[in-house]
This record gives sequence, structure tokens and C-alpha cells, in this order.
Amino acid sequence: MRARFAADDWGLSPAINAGILRLAEENCLYSVSIMATAPYIQHHLAELIARARTGLQLSLHLNFTYGKPLSPPEQIPSLIDVTTGEFHSHRRLMLRGFSRRIRRRDVEQEFAAQLRRLHDENIPVTGVDGHHHIHLLPGVAGPLHDALLRVGPSPLRVRLMADPRHRASYFQTQLFRRFIAPRNSEL
Repeated sequence: MRARFAADDWGLSPAINAGILRLAEENCLYSVSIMATAPYIQHHLAELIARARTGLQLSLHLNFTYGKPLSPPEQIPSLIDVTTGEFHSHRRLMLRGFSRRIRRRDVEQEFAAQLRRLHDENIPVTGVDGHHHIHLLPGVAGPLHDALLRVGPSPLRVRLMADPRHRASYFQTQLFRRFIAPRNSEL
């Protein structure tokens, strides 16, 4: 039996979308995460959604580190570089998270905007993960966890990073498991 894995970054480019569709056709994927802020989200989207009807899981690939947010920048100042109106780099976001300079309401608002974008595209969202695994960062994980519990009767599945060779993301997963997940038995 062929190993199946999750593919990230749907919407970043037509080539990424085509590669993901090819892997899905070859039954190599169990999940695809979609960047609501990406420029090519609609490129071949109908084909991806058709794959979801046959069991492929589709997730929000929460993005706070690439390009522009969906929320007005003045409403989420702790997530963006105010000079460019774009998200902070992954490194800068990590530093802001560890130094407690990410506002809870900014995370909740941009998460809601990105999830709403996928719902507006009629994408059947079953989970959430994050670009550069930002969904596990201090300052992001707690507010995101609370927002997920408010989404509906059954919260969306959160994807964790289990590969210790991917050091930064694995470390973020360990922090999440130790400090965030114990707050709720549903995660």
C-alpha cells in the first residue's frame, strides 16, 4: 500500500495546485490545506472540491506569515508590518508570539476571515493547520483553540507536526501539546 500524506499551500501558484491534483488523482493524499489568502485559490478549485466528495479532507491552511491579510490591516496590527500592510515573516511572528505581542482578537479576526473565505468558496473544511505551522505558536495557538471551539458543534481537526526532523515545527507541536491541548479534551 502506498503511503498517503497531507499537501499544503493550495492556492500559492497554478503549478502547486496542479501538483496537488496529480497527487490526489494518484491517491497519494489524505488531506489538502488551502491558503485563503493565496492568489490562485480558485485555480482548478472545482476539481479539488470534487476530490473531497470522494474522501479527500480539505483544511484551512491558516496564514499569518505570507502576503497580505484578508482583514483590514488596521484591525489586526499585531499580525502585520504596518509599513507594508503585509504579514510578518515567520521568524518575526515567532518572536512576537514568544514575547506576548500578538493580540488575541487579531488572531481570532483573521482566522474568522480566512475560514469565511473558504466557506464563501463552498469548500468543505474539516480541519485547520498553519503555514509554517503558525497555528501552534504561543500567542496564536490559544486564541485559535478558543475560536475553533466556537466554530460549531464539532470543532475542526487540528493537524500537528510529528516529525522531529522538522525541528521548529516539532518544537511548536510539543509546546501546543503541553500548554494548549490540555485545556480541552476535544483536541
